[in-house]
Amino acid sequence: MQQQQLIQRLEEKLQALFQTFPTDSKMPIFVRFDRSLFSEDFQDLAFYRQEIEQTFAYLKSLDTLSAEQFAFITTRLSAQCAALSDALRPKSKPTAPLNPINSKPVESSKAADPVHKLPPRERLEKYYEALRQLNEKIDECRDAAQFANDEAIRELALKRKAQYKLRRTKCLDAIELLEAYLAFKEEKTEKEIL
Repeated sequence: MQQQQLIQRLEEKLQALFQTFPTDSKMPIFVRFDRSLFSEDFQDLAFYRQEIEQTFAYLKSLDTLSAEQFAFITTRLSAQCAALSDALRPKSKPTAPLNPINSKPVESSKAADPVHKLPPRERLEKYYEALRQLNEKIDECRDAAQFANDEAIRELALKRKAQYKLRRTKCLDAIELLEAYLAFKEEKTEKEIL
C-alpha cells in the first residue's frame, strides 16, 4: 500500500477513535505520560487530542518520507492514541471471574504466571516450552520479513525477530543454569546415598 493510502486509512481510524472519546473536551486527564508521546502531563482531553492531530498533520505535511521515517511517525502516532485510550479507559476494581474453573491466568505477567515458584523439573519443562514458542515466533518474523512488500513492515519484522532472539538467549541461559543446578543436586544426592 502506498503512503498516501495509508495516511488516508490512518485519518479514518483517527476519526473513528475520536468518536469513542468522551464529548467533554475539557475533561482533565490525570495521567503522567511518557515525554516522547505528549509534551505535558495533567492536561485536558482537548490538549492531548490536539497533540495527536499535530502529529498526524506533520505526517501529512511531509512530501517524501523514507520507510523508516514513515514507520517512526506512525509508531509514535499509534503510541499516542494507545496511551490516551488507556488513560480514558475506566479503571475498575478487579473482580473475581464468573467461572474460576475455566479462567486462565495471563501468561505474559510474572505475577499471574508463577513459573519461578514451580519445582525445578517442572520449571525446566516450562522453559523448554517457552523456548519452543520463541523459536516459532522467530521463524514467523523471519518469514514475514522475507515476504513483506513494504520496507517498513520488513524492518518491523526484523526488529521483532531481534527482540525474540534476545529473549531466546535469556531463556537458553535460564535452561542452562537450571540444568546445571539439577545436575549438582543429583550429584549431591548420589554422594549422600553412598
